Amino acid sequence: MNRIVRRAALLGAILAAAPAGLPASLDQLADRLARTAENYAADSYRGFRQRNVGNRADVEALYIVHQFAGGAALFQQMVNDRRPASELRNAAETLRGLMRASGRYGFGNRTWQDMGRMLDDITQEVGSGYSGDYGGGFGGGTRPTGRMRWRGRVDDEVEIHLQGGSAEVRTVSGAPPAGGPGQFTTPLPAQAVNVQVTKRRGRGSVEVVQQPARSNGFTAVVRVRDPKGGSDDYDFEVMW
Repeated sequence: MNRIVRRAALLGAILAAAPAGLPASLDQLADRLARTAENYAADSYRGFRQRNVGNRADVEALYIVHQFAGGAALFQQMVNDRRPASELRNAAETLRGLMRASGRYGFGNRTWQDMGRMLDDITQEVGSGYSGDYGGGFGGGTRPTGRMRWRGRVDDEVEIHLQGGSAEVRTVSGAPPAGGPGQFTTPLPAQAVNVQVTKRRGRGSVEVVQQPARSNGFTAVVRVRDPKGGSDDYDFEVMW
């Protein structure tokens, strides 16, 4: 009887210490993201403080960095508290929204790229799928129904025209890009959906410049600009 009691107590202790259905590596990823974001926020303010007078864009950029750091710390706390995976997916996508907002201020440095990859890993750990509520949203919090991922090397400027299940790459200026045709989960529907893009890699800008509509044959256009000399590798995901 004592042996049975001891085994039951041991089993209870193991279950109590288990991550409530969450992968053990998620703790490490959340901790790494929080620490990286905190250090980056501190470095950003040190650089800001050294300026005589910061303009509005400088202030807004600083706030985005610190909001992201606060969000990363909150996400780590949610992981520590073993919140449901659905909540963690929502939180991760909210962080992505802040990361997308940083693009307006020309953030393309290695730290943002590293944190973007951490978010990719976190998304895989908590399960695929997007919550749809991350600032800018898909209208009323509905989730995206499809995605297209494109990887390639860009010199100067190109446009990717999405229609149905095809992605046509057109060179605006510079050398022709080297890249694949794009990987679709589902075709872009022939209706006026809201298209958004998330840059995973690349030093320049990636933005949606045309939303699908009846007038353009329900074609979405994504523009990639690489203003620096030479070319760079780009990786982005379009969602609708």
